[in-house]
Amino acid sequence: MRGKKLLIFLVLPFLLAACDLLGSSLENDLDTYLDQFNEIAHLETEAIESYYSVVGANYTDDAQFYAVISNDVVPKYETFLSELQKIESSNERIQQLHEEYIKGVKFNYEAMKKFLAAVEQQDMNLINSGNVDLNAGKLIIDEYNRGIDALLKEIGK
Repeated sequence: MRGKKLLIFLVLPFLLAACDLLGSSLENDLDTYLDQFNEIAHLETEAIESYYSVVGANYTDDAQFYAVISNDVVPKYETFLSELQKIESSNERIQQLHEEYIKGVKFNYEAMKKFLAAVEQQDMNLINSGNVDLNAGKLIIDEYNRGIDALLKEIGK
């Protein structure tokens, strides 16, 4: 019996250290991922701000809408998506969330291209289809944000 107690006392510190290392690994991986993500996030922010500058109450005419979407929004989204796809995490949970985020961004990017085609073809069905894509992208990105928030809570941030 005494030998078992001694074994537990000898093994327990190693188990606790291993658990701590796993937590630290997640924290380090998440910090690295978020640092990489934040380096390019401005591209998406700029694209979204440009988009909102020509829709809703800010809409003036098709020509202005088309110019901003084609000259500003789509190129920024292309660059953002390209840079986003270069980011990888060795942590499977982070990588899965990241891949979901990429799916959401692809929906948004496709929506912008549909909006351009809608203006070119004067086709409201393409506008509606683009809006469906935007909604799908938003839902996926919202889920990604919840996942990142859960990881941050898990590591105590």
